[in-house]
Amino acid sequence: MSNFEGVVVHDQWLNSQFMQVELRRLKSKVIVIMGMRVLIKKCMCHKTHSHS
Repeated sequence: MSNFEGVVVHDQWLNSQFMQVELRRLKSKVIVIMGMRVLIKKCMCHKTHSHS
């Protein structure tokens, strides 16, 4: 049994605009951006608490 490595897009029009390779690339970028946001929030929180 193989694992599905694709990206599921429920919007048929949007799905037709991209190939799976492009969708995986976009998904990777979103994951990186979301990870950066978490790190920035942690950093901002840490700075706020360290100045108290």
